Amino acid sequence: MDPETVAEWCQTLNINTDHCLALLLPKEDFTTRQIYQLMDEVIPQGRCFIRGMKKDDVTATTSVLLEWDCRVINLNAPPTVEFGKEGHKARLVFPTEGSPEGGSPTSTANEPPLAVSTTIGPDFITALGDFVEKCTKGSSPYNGIGYRKLRFFSGSQPVPTGEDNYESWMEQSMQVLDEWDIPEAHKKQRIAESLRGAAADTVRNLKLSKQDCTAYDYLQALQDVFGRTENAADLLYQFEHTYQGHGEKLSDYIQRLDKILHQILLKKGLDPKLVDKVRVKQILQGAQPLDPIMLKLRMKQGEETLTYNQLIKEVREEEARLEVKGSMVGASS
Repeated sequence: MDPETVAEWCQTLNINTDHCLALLLPKEDFTTRQIYQLMDEVIPQGRCFIRGMKKDDVTATTSVLLEWDCRVINLNAPPTVEFGKEGHKARLVFPTEGSPEGGSPTSTANEPPLAVSTTIGPDFITALGDFVEKCTKGSSPYNGIGYRKLRFFSGSQPVPTGEDNYESWMEQSMQVLDEWDIPEAHKKQRIAESLRGAAADTVRNLKLSKQDCTAYDYLQALQDVFGRTENAADLLYQFEHTYQGHGEKLSDYIQRLDKILHQILLKKGLDPKLVDKVRVKQILQGAQPLDPIMLKLRMKQGEETLTYNQLIKEVREEEARLEVKGSMVGASS
């Protein structure tokens, strides 16, 4: 496939050639996940989306059209790539440039310049606002402003280099899933792209048995396979019988409690609206009775329930003050 063919491919799909390039692979069965992983390794500074695939029996290659979230001229893309244990070689082909002046490939030199209105009315401002909003949201799952891909998760033990363990990956996934302002299909794609090995197989099997599954269904399936085996009642019992150890900082005890509380929420064993209240109640019961910070928290028991961030901030600040005070006393003695 030559640059002109890549440009024609872009024009057929009505895609901006400035944001596209073609990946020429050996004619073998490569999954979309493998292609995305290869691009993450070869061109880590951008995000791409597969827009089309073609197999050529004559050249024994598979051509993949990739659309990027930035101009491909800004990518540090090598012309050839070698990957895999088999030593596969792939080639990157850029579409032809546009006119010598840098115009669009579909424009012609004889086209008259566009007329520019000398006045801008409210209708134009409204239309411009709608256009900017559409561009911001975008139709591609890689157009999100500030979008950072999830780390890989396979469920393998020990955890391979470059991957997250289950609890870290699940906590991050639950958080960003509520923040992504994109269609459900794109949410599922982002989750699936971060999965490898047994974790990817879990989602694949889910899709075979449930055609209309959601991104939350993906996470629930992974929770069933890789999450803690205790049910919600067991975790709640463990939570209520977790106490601050001798010499353990109160902030460490709170964080230890919160990890169990997070698992209870994943098992749907607690109303999220009651989390702060339940957390403070257990801290009051399970902390060391003579802990100086705990004494202050008990005095505030009748006040408004603190959120996790408020609670941990107040405790850490008090711990820092006590540490400074202790060092000053030690220096004076």
